[in-house]
Amino acid sequence: LKIELKEGGFIRFFEDFSVQGLSDDAIIKLENGKTIRLRELKIKKIKNLPPEFVNSKNNFSKNDTIVGNGFTITYELLDNFGKKSSNAKKIGWTSKLGGFGKS
Repeated sequence: LKIELKEGGFIRFFEDFSVQGLSDDAIIKLENGKTIRLRELKIKKIKNLPPEFVNSKNNFSKNDTIVGNGFTITYELLDNFGKKSSNAKKIGWTSKLGGFGKS
């Protein structure tokens, strides 16, 4: 199964198990040619997404995945799937040690 998604489009699965009938090896192909296996989406938790792709993480439980619960999977999210958040803090090992080793 191949699902093609045009730029600006989105996919939404409303029921937790609505995607169970789709094979894990189903492919979502973006208009720019990038492909993502459905399996990758089934296991990706909403809480682990960069904040710029989630309007309100508080509306979802800690174990909710992006497939189900009416979560909107946007073209932009899929195009950036697997990339780190642009807002993520970079924490070095010295900051984890309370500044140990700083001069």
